[in-house]
Amino acid sequence: MALPNYAQLGFKEILVRLEDGVAIVTLNRAKQRNTFSQSLTYELVKAFDLFDKDDRVRVVVFTAEPTAPAFCAGADISKGWDMMFTPGTEGPHAHRDTGGMVALAILRCRKITVVAVNGHAAGVGVTGFQVPFDFRFAWEGAKLSMPFVRRGIAAEGENTVMMPSFHS
Repeated sequence: MALPNYAQLGFKEILVRLEDGVAIVTLNRAKQRNTFSQSLTYELVKAFDLFDKDDRVRVVVFTAEPTAPAFCAGADISKGWDMMFTPGTEGPHAHRDTGGMVALAILRCRKITVVAVNGHAAGVGVTGFQVPFDFRFAWEGAKLSMPFVRRGIAAEGENTVMMPSFHS
């Protein structure tokens, strides 16, 4: 496999750089409060799959720009809930669990994974963006919110199964 130059992969939703064996992934959606989008899903899955195969990468650190208004304000629902469904499908195959897709890509990555939560996080910003990581660090004063319970919906993917490890 040709070794990727992460800066030239055309990512728009994330910035990726490799420094001395550490892949640093920075959310690049500050104007949208780093909300979770479908295109962000595919970029993160691709990046973590590449990290897993790249022997230069020993550790992956995931964070947001320090000046962003939030680490991740949850799902981007500015255009409704369409990102959650595949157009033209109904029933059990209509839902595309994008948060779960990202969480599984992080879990598949055999490198050490670290999330540095440098701001407020809600919904998928807590579950898919924190639970599957090996190590989790949150800035003092960061507020973490899981609105799923109040809305009567389940958290995405396997996060409800992994949640007990989140508190250890």
